[in-house]
Parts: sequence; structure tokens; C-alpha cells
Amino acid sequence: MIAMNEKIKYIKSVSSDLALLYVEDNVGLHKNMLALLGRIFDNIISAKDGEEGYGLFGKFKPKIVITDINMPKINGFEMIQKIKSAEPNTKIIILSAYNEPEQLYKAIELGVFRYLHKPTKVQDLVDAIYKAVRAVEEDENRQLFFNQLQTIVNYQTNLVAMINKKNIILSNQCFLDFFGVDDLQSFYNIYSDIDSLLLEHKEFLYTTVTPSRKSWVDEIALHPCKLFHAKMKNVQGEMRHLILKSRKVPDKEECLVLSFDDVTELNLMQLFDKNATINDELIYDKKTIMSFIKIVKE
Repeated sequence: MIAMNEKIKYIKSVSSDLALLYVEDNVGLHKNMLALLGRIFDNIISAKDGEEGYGLFGKFKPKIVITDINMPKINGFEMIQKIKSAEPNTKIIILSAYNEPEQLYKAIELGVFRYLHKPTKVQDLVDAIYKAVRAVEEDENRQLFFNQLQTIVNYQTNLVAMINKKNIILSNQCFLDFFGVDDLQSFYNIYSDIDSLLLEHKEFLYTTVTPSRKSWVDEIALHPCKLFHAKMKNVQGEMRHLILKSRKVPDKEECLVLSFDDVTELNLMQLFDKNATINDELIYDKKTIMSFIKIVKE
């Protein structure tokens, strides 16, 4: 267990690069708490009510906020809701004299980091700030990792996506370009999940999935590094034949990195599902004819 003075020493060592916002309307308590916080944290911003607090939050973007609940103009919960809408990862610590279940439920609903009861012990306050600082560091390290990973995958010329269960959490530009979207949010505005994109054809996973496994994701997770034949439509509506590979992410059991190599031009699908290939060609020819008729008509 880390001693309180060690926690304070650690907080001090990193707090110059972090900002902490303290919001309290009680003048006497505000003054005393600022004196205490000054011994723990270097970079402190203070406000006398929720409205001023939210204004200062927008200006300085502090990573940690310590606030009362019952305040004039904008109460603590209203301010927290606004802050969380703008910056969901902000660590909120509530200091309140009230301990009703309704307030605790509301704090949980808003994603509050810690709820401390006034008057709080110095040790409890230090512990809450210490854990908030460590959580901020974890968030930043995670974001740095994903930024680096995004840079790496963007250098790949094939379609690359990382999924958690069935949800895509990272993709490269080739993947986005294939579906004609700018980002993953736009992707999910159009497509429900990646399962629905993989179209059925002979010798693909749909013919090998057992009743105990409900989707191709369950099947492919059991066979990392195995090659699978996939068929998907691109943004132009063209049927493309892709070789699908997967890799497990170390220490992330539910995460897979998927790689799709487009081999349509090799006409390999003829070897695996000739009837489906002929049907795809007929659909493509029909679209071409309809497009030509539309042009003539116009």
C-alpha cells in the first residue's frame, strides 16, 4: 500500500502538466480547501459557482474537476453533465455534505469518478486525486497507443480493422475508402456491424459455422492466422473477392486485427464458387445496362 506522503509526492511531480478545477460556492470552505489543495497539486483553477466553473473548464480544459453539488446559477450535476458532454474522460470528484441515494445514483449515471462526503478526510481526498491522476495517465497512454497504431495501419495497402467482439474500434484509411466513409462513426451510420458486410458464398465461413457459434466472428476467433475467402461490396456496389486473415491482440482476448487483401482481379472466386461469380457478373451487367438506359433517357 502506498503511503499518503508518497502519493502527494507523485501528484506533485506530474501536476505541473495537469490542471485541476475546484468549484465551491461556500467562501470559507473555498479558501480553506484551496490552501489544502495547494499542498497537493500545483496547477489549480477555482470557481465560485457552476456557471463560472463550466466557463473556466471550457477555457482551460482541466483533466480533473473537484466540485460541490448544491450551488447557485448552475448546480454541480448540471455542470458535470455539460463537462462530460464536452470531454467524457474528465475525472470528476464530488465533495458534498449530502449523501442521499438519489444523488449517488445521479453521480453514477453521469460517470463521476469519486463521491466524497463533507467533511472529507485529507487521506481520502489525496487518495481520490492520486487515483484520478493515474487514470488520466492511463487514458493518455491508451490514446497515444491508438494514435501510433493508427499511423502504422494507415501504411498498410490492404484493408485493416481492429474489432472488439463485433465492434470496429480502429481501421485504416483503405478500409474507410472501400466503404466510402470518412470515419468509423460515418461507417456505423450506414452499416449495423461487420458481420452483415460479409456475403454468403460457397466454401466461406457460412458453410462451416456450427450451431454453437452464432457468427463468423466466433468461428474466425478460434482460427487465428487461417486464411478465409470473403466477399464484400465496395462503395460503388461492386462485388469484391478478398482474402481474410486475423490476428489476436496480446492481453486483449476479445480483440482481433482483421486484414483483407483484395484479389478480385485474379478471378480466384471462379475456383471456389463459380455459380456465385456468374450471378455477380449478371448483377453487374444489369446495373451497367440500367445506367446506360438512364443516360439515354436523360
